[in-house]
Amino acid sequence: MGDVDISYRGGDDARSVADRLEELKEQGCVAVATGGVPTDAMQSVTRRMFGDPTLDRRRLFVTFGQVSRPADWLPEDLTTDHETVVFRDRSDGARVATTQSTEQDGRPGPPDAASFDPAKPHLDAVTGDVLDVADELPARGPGRLRVVVLRPDHLLDERQRGSAAPIEEFVDRLRILMQRFGGMGLLVVSKPDDDGLVEALLDVVDLQFRVRKEWSFVEQQVVIDPGARDPFTTGWHELP
Repeated sequence: MGDVDISYRGGDDARSVADRLEELKEQGCVAVATGGVPTDAMQSVTRRMFGDPTLDRRRLFVTFGQVSRPADWLPEDLTTDHETVVFRDRSDGARVATTQSTEQDGRPGPPDAASFDPAKPHLDAVTGDVLDVADELPARGPGRLRVVVLRPDHLLDERQRGSAAPIEEFVDRLRILMQRFGGMGLLVVSKPDDDGLVEALLDVVDLQFRVRKEWSFVEQQVVIDPGARDPFTTGWHELP
């Protein structure tokens, strides 16, 4: 799978994993990176997803959490104003969404107030971002569109954390777009596997990147089809 390849030993299993990863790259896919790890650990994952800066790709980086140095999430030699990168800071939208949810609690509203989802407009905006960036692709090809969405959980206030419906629906839409354009999408949720949102997302994504930090290095474990009854899990390997 190119710059998100898995390096480990395993004979026929290794070949099967490589084939499945290549298949996902060809058809378009969505992954989630999880783990209660420091910021720099997740930055290793996003840099790897965005890939080789010399390749002619289009890279969309959206964040719903505040990021002090966006370039740290990009490969070396890439910045947010590079011609192949589109950066969208939507952290203000996350604050608005959680505020609206809190204000509506227990208050009367219009007939459709119960169905109003404060997170939806902000997730819809990301869908629009993807379409805009896809329009700039010089040519379509597997993996040439890379999308990273950082901290979508910031769209949900504490009372909503048990219901991931808006983000699950967003993942479904994102997958359709990734399949249309042969792209790869990654959601970054810095929480452990037993978090309610993570558990819900594992049922709707194609890949999970489990991340942990051991002393001075970062390790990643890949789970293929994490929502399946018997998903395949690789060993842990160090990220550069």
